[in-house]
Amino acid sequence: VKLDHKHDYGCLMVLLPSVVQKQITDWCLENVLDCHVGVGGREFHPHITIKYGFSDSSEEIVQSLKSLLVRYGPIKVKLKRFNVFKSGYGKWENEDGNVLHIEVESSQLYELNDTITKSFDCSGNKHSEYKPHITVCYLNSDLDVGNSYVSLAASFLGQTIVIDRVEWSGADDTHEILHLSFLP
Repeated sequence: VKLDHKHDYGCLMVLLPSVVQKQITDWCLENVLDCHVGVGGREFHPHITIKYGFSDSSEEIVQSLKSLLVRYGPIKVKLKRFNVFKSGYGKWENEDGNVLHIEVESSQLYELNDTITKSFDCSGNKHSEYKPHITVCYLNSDLDVGNSYVSLAASFLGQTIVIDRVEWSGADDTHEILHLSFLP
């Protein structure tokens, strides 16, 4: 599928099960005050970025990713707890705001990120350390309200989910669902 706008780089993201996506977006709408939401807003398609910064969005890259991904099979991910990345991980100003996110735990995600980093040109990625997470929303960084949200409860925290699909989003805004499976 091709949409009508272009990005600087391509990205590979974990597609969360729709029920988990809904739980996260509903939690955000019910718990995060509108006056605390920053310029970046709420995330209505929660996901986990596996790798950002693909400089090439060609069909050859997508086919190479498909070949790599089918060897991984489904990935287990544990949704741990809420946390906040201060503007730009505390290293630069992020105009979207501080990132209220869910920390995730998955050795398979780290392994996949590392393999992709070594196998593809991802020069658009400026982060030296991979920190897998699910963005819930961006908080107004002038208010410094993140800590009031990190201790809140949510039914999805502590769950381990199984991921069997990822989404490719190319710099040319092509989108394709790729499967993590040993079967076609």
